Amino acid sequence: MATRPWIVSRSSAPSAAPAPTPTPESAHLRQRRAEVLMAVLETLPPQLREAFVLCDLQDMPVPAAAAELGISPGNLRVRATRARARIRSELVRLGWLTEDSHDKERDHGDA
Repeated sequence: MATRPWIVSRSSAPSAAPAPTPTPESAHLRQRRAEVLMAVLETLPPQLREAFVLCDLQDMPVPAAAAELGISPGNLRVRATRARARIRSELVRLGWLTEDSHDKERDHGDA
């Protein structure tokens, strides 16, 4: 699959102003979110977890991630999609997301 040039990584996007210093509360919330995500990742089967980590956390291009795992790019896409669905379902169950949060993000262009 070709790279998606219309997607700009957050690290390469120009910044209009320096990021504000996080408050202790926001730093705690960010840490807690990371802990919850790691716990949810541990519940995934290894094949799905690997696909999610390479594609979504490490932002590895699909062909490279597929080669790393020794699978086809199509299979990698399927695994990553299944992983995202399971993660989302678990985050809804735990109360970190609402059922319609994905639809709202997509409608606002944030997804």
